[in-house]
Amino acid sequence: IECAKTAVEAGASYLAIATVDEGITLRQNGINVPLLILSLPCDEELNDVCLNNITPLLFTVDQVKKFQKVCAENNCTNYQIHIAVDTGMGRIGCTVDNVKEVAHEILSSPNLKLGGIMSHLCVSDSVAPEDKGFTQIQIKRFKKAVEKIEDAGVDMDNFICHLANSAAC
Repeated sequence: IECAKTAVEAGASYLAIATVDEGITLRQNGINVPLLILSLPCDEELNDVCLNNITPLLFTVDQVKKFQKVCAENNCTNYQIHIAVDTGMGRIGCTVDNVKEVAHEILSSPNLKLGGIMSHLCVSDSVAPEDKGFTQIQIKRFKKAVEKIEDAGVDMDNFICHLANSAAC
């Protein structure tokens, strides 16, 4: 709570969180900036995500449909979603090839809005030449995914593309 308050006071306009419970705690303690959950919420948590205005990372059409239903049931409109793209870590995200399909599902939803796209540079903290090369491959894959999002008709003026973790920065 104190870290979040300090970050917001210092000018942070968005915070990343690890769990839904963490987001609920921050909301209950007056943190009102957007919160992006970096883990995939389970189906049982989707209602809490919606009711606490937590931005989820989704990456399958099925996940989008489930969250759309929850938002409709709670009369939430224009609810912002970010798409996670797997550029090589192999843990979370859609492939570059199916990012456009997921984007179309969000864009066609009456309750959802596509607000961003992200990935994770899994070896950007390494100085090994092969890891530096892999990081460059991930960046190229991410740029391709962003191009597909643009092709899907997303307004890129108010769209967040986020890729660089602490090591990459």
